[in-house]
Amino acid sequence: FLFSKAYSVADTVLCHTEYEKELLSKHYNIRQSIIKIIPSGVDIEGIKNAKPYNIEGNLLCIVSRLEKYKNIHIAIEVLKYLPENYRLIIIGDGAYRKNLENYVNEHKLNRKVSFLGCLSNEDVYRWYKTCNVVLNFSSLEAFGLTVIESLASGKPVIVNNNTALAELAKRFKYVYSIDINALNYTDLANLITKATATKTSKLEVSLNKYTWELITQDLVDLYKNVINGASNESS
Repeated sequence: FLFSKAYSVADTVLCHTEYEKELLSKHYNIRQSIIKIIPSGVDIEGIKNAKPYNIEGNLLCIVSRLEKYKNIHIAIEVLKYLPENYRLIIIGDGAYRKNLENYVNEHKLNRKVSFLGCLSNEDVYRWYKTCNVVLNFSSLEAFGLTVIESLASGKPVIVNNNTALAELAKRFKYVYSIDINALNYTDLANLITKATATKTSKLEVSLNKYTWELITQDLVDLYKNVINGASNESS
């Protein structure tokens, strides 16, 4: 009710993606003409300049709030279908962490899964640069910040083929997608193996539009247009 009232009097509604725009338009009957899309900013230079850790083997990485809908248990389960030298690093915390830790213990995957908790941005960037593949299997995503951060680090990403993640998979060559709702673990393991073999030198993705400098300027310009429009109407 409160959102509906706010949207009904808004001059502009800001979204991160086309997916989010369609949701708002559908559920709140907002005119598409007043919905503007500006993505989140990313510290591109900070990620590019981060130094990787010296770790051997094939490393999968998840950076996420630990909630059930993030489907992190799928990333843990697929380790059974991958060669022995694959490991999973999970960065983040949340209400579902204990369930995931119990899952790891029950399936005797302790040597292959590490929970690192919440880390500084600098440490997260180093893990991006260290890993081979980043995973994001979330069933609910309005943007997918970790996808852009992963690409900035020169690493391929595998995402759930729905919500805003599917939009990013269509936009970027090295964002691979798989349907989590019709999951075959052998297919997922094969896709992870394929992504692992991707040479980072091939990841020539233009990410300039996601720098904080450009995003900030876009936001400032948007606010100026809204304020000027309101001033013109009042005069």
